Amino acid sequence: MKKTIILILPFLLLLCSHSKKHNGDCNNTVKIDQTLICIPNIKGLTNISKNKDYDSFVKQFTVKGNEMLSFYVDNLLIKDAFIPKYSYASIYINSQLKKDIDKKTFKEMSNTMGSYLKKVDNIENIIKDVEKNYLKKISLDAPVLIESYSLNESIKTYILLGKTIEHNNEIVTLTTLNLMHIQKKMILSNYIIKYDNSNSINEIKQKNDYFVVRLLNENK
Repeated sequence: MKKTIILILPFLLLLCSHSKKHNGDCNNTVKIDQTLICIPNIKGLTNISKNKDYDSFVKQFTVKGNEMLSFYVDNLLIKDAFIPKYSYASIYINSQLKKDIDKKTFKEMSNTMGSYLKKVDNIENIIKDVEKNYLKKISLDAPVLIESYSLNESIKTYILLGKTIEHNNEIVTLTTLNLMHIQKKMILSNYIIKYDNSNSINEIKQKNDYFVVRLLNENK
């Protein structure tokens, strides 16, 4: 056991050193008002938000009033020309929420979102807008809120179970909605995967939690 610890310790120190260096020298940032937000590079995912070839694809996941900061796709999907396999993540901001907010306001707003998501009428209005403006031969059913939790005081996560009908095929998906307090800004993010069974809930939690903590740590 002692030998194992001795071997692992230098590796952990190297990771910590690398992390500190990257936080102070981000090579991919977006500007919100006068605040720079670091967009992390995550292994296994490709950020296609600045790739014009995928503009129409990204728009399918952009709700009116939101500004997409980054959109990640599983590397396997890039290679397979977007076969019907869901594994996407995004970071965005609402155009009306660009001003600085304090921790108290963030907590109030993030908790209120739970009540909003439970009202089917609110979700259906968003779906109608997305279907009308962006989706072709794709229809969405109203998602159901199945869980919510907070990793820490700067992250509030909601998990929704939804259904998409694409080319006459039904696809059940899990989507997270993360509200994050980063550098006094309200930053939003999603993670989407295909729902196969109850194990998928643990899968999306693992993928999503790593994603949001990476985003938070890169902006400390």
